[in-house]
Amino acid sequence: MSESDGSADESPKLELLHESQLLAGLSRKELDEVDLASVMTRCQRGRVFFTAHDEPETIYFLKEGRVRLYRSSEGKQLTVALLDRGMIFGESSLLGQSHAGVFAEADEECLLCVMPTAKLSALITRIPRIGLNLLQCVGHRLQRSQELAEEVAFWSVRRRLARAILDLDERYGHPTLDGQRIINRAFTQAQIAEMIGSTRETVADLMGELRRSELIDLRKRRIVILNGAALRQAVLTAPLD
Repeated sequence: MSESDGSADESPKLELLHESQLLAGLSRKELDEVDLASVMTRCQRGRVFFTAHDEPETIYFLKEGRVRLYRSSEGKQLTVALLDRGMIFGESSLLGQSHAGVFAEADEECLLCVMPTAKLSALITRIPRIGLNLLQCVGHRLQRSQELAEEVAFWSVRRRLARAILDLDERYGHPTLDGQRIINRAFTQAQIAEMIGSTRETVADLMGELRRSELIDLRKRRIVILNGAALRQAVLTAPLD
């Protein structure tokens, strides 16, 4: 991972810090303090930032790209979160906790702001707002983690797939000229399987069913939602396994 420095990077770094969920509501002076304690870094797809067994000592602010948080067991992976611009990860280090069995990997080329946990901990004592934001971030992520565990345990794969498609639409969806919705990011069947705790083969079969039922279509590896109402109904009314 290479560090970028120099005056040309000051503006983008401050822009990133201003957008970060952890630093929301901070004044320019407070952001300048965070700026001085951090560095900008760029990394390639596939970079592993930490494993489930690493001692947490760094927090990351994501400016560009996408990072995947996942658990791994017996050769299988379960994606627990996809992170985009403005999001943070490694926050468990601020709470004196381990990474709780989670790996973090760059899903595509990323630009990040990186800070040692010790420096941010010192900032929290002077800027309590960061601590309040941290509690919100951790709370939201914990809630989603609990929801995912419940879905994997009790929901049918078809229902989990419908939920995942709607979640991706909420984050990456755009209207098309013909009045439909397209998820403007490409995801492989294997990636989707890892989001819902299934296999690529099962996802392929179920996506084929959804296409034949005219709920979705595929255009250049991107999912097009033809009938969002039917997908939402599948999430709300599908029986538990």
